[in-house]
Amino acid sequence: EASRRPIPNGFRSTAFRATSADAVATDVMTEELSEYELARLETIRKNQLAFESMGLGDAVAGLRAAASRPKLPKARSKPRPAADPSARRSSRRLAGEAAVNGGLVDSDGETDHPAYRDPNDVSAMTAPELKAWCDALRADVLRMAWVERLGEEEMRRLDGAQEWLAPFVIFTARFGGKGESSLSRQNLKSVLKQVFCLVSGAGVTTEKRGGAFGKGRPIGLGIQAEQVDALRAEAQVWMPQKRAPEDLVGRTVGGERIVKQPDRGPFDTSNGWLLNHPLMKIRLYCEHLDELKEMGHEATMRRLTGDGAWQAAGGDGAARGGESGGGGGGGGGEENEEEDEEDAPLAKRRKPAAAAAARAGTFSEGQRVEMLCGPRGRWEPASIADVNEDGTYDVALAAGAADAGKMFSEVEAAQIRLRA
Repeated sequence: EASRRPIPNGFRSTAFRATSADAVATDVMTEELSEYELARLETIRKNQLAFESMGLGDAVAGLRAAASRPKLPKARSKPRPAADPSARRSSRRLAGEAAVNGGLVDSDGETDHPAYRDPNDVSAMTAPELKAWCDALRADVLRMAWVERLGEEEMRRLDGAQEWLAPFVIFTARFGGKGESSLSRQNLKSVLKQVFCLVSGAGVTTEKRGGAFGKGRPIGLGIQAEQVDALRAEAQVWMPQKRAPEDLVGRTVGGERIVKQPDRGPFDTSNGWLLNHPLMKIRLYCEHLDELKEMGHEATMRRLTGDGAWQAAGGDGAARGGESGGGGGGGGGEENEEEDEEDAPLAKRRKPAAAAAARAGTFSEGQRVEMLCGPRGRWEPASIADVNEDGTYDVALAAGAADAGKMFSEVEAAQIRLRA
């Protein structure tokens, strides 16, 4: 009979290891164990008998022996040498040293100069840089998937228009934003896609309604301001903006009168970038070409830039390339859009019709003229109602103007020009 092994008080809660079923039975008989420990030992005994009945007794004993082996102590890692303070990266600016590489990147690769140049800020580009940037963007638009869906005739029109579209892109990038400021790359890309669709005659499509606006009515370079506004009004009826542009309110298209806040949709939710802005960019460019013919390139660029410093293959190309481009009138175009609120002005705007001030003349009563109206400097058809003694004029807006019939008093000659 196996002798009893007293269990030290300090080990009563530890695992009790039995090497055989008989030893477990003998140890269970001790009177010093609690009921919980006795039940636990009984479970161990039953498991041991089960292992032995399966012929696994020796294997289990071997596993227990292996588990009881003491663990080897972990090897201590060697301490790392202290870092050399002289090898740490530091800023030349903070150290009071002169920066290298134009002050944008120091010798350690840090961009510690506050005058970081945005690669898409066209207002800071030289003429060659602007031309290259615009040509690359135009090529990106022409590689879009919609171009592959153009028909043969539509592709021919688009290819033929690239002669004037190239300078159009340059002018619009530099002066097509709010207040004749630069236009952001994203907005310019959106405008070009829609303009190219209208120029090709494929028209502009949207998922919100079927058909294509302006399909079969390609727009050409010679389109007049009145034609552009007619297309914008048509677009407002085709897919209205939730707030119609002020100059279109009151116009009638196909028997439907344009109101400030339409009550039916589907609505253009692009904030004007679906059609109104692209059409307005075309109008601004055509007005720019008219100004070039009247004022000359140097005077026009001096007005646009304020000091005439911007000389361009871009600006010059925009002027001269546009003059050599084909004329064309044409309808097309899609829904109008509101003023661009996304483009932060980079240059102070001057009225696009300021050229009229340089050629201010005298007019006679009843003469058909155009008057400069609105914050965007829009020319509206009008007539001279009276000639005042101080050299000013009373002018009445004519049919086709947003506020036809409205009378304006004491209008300066610089705000009036002969109607073509």
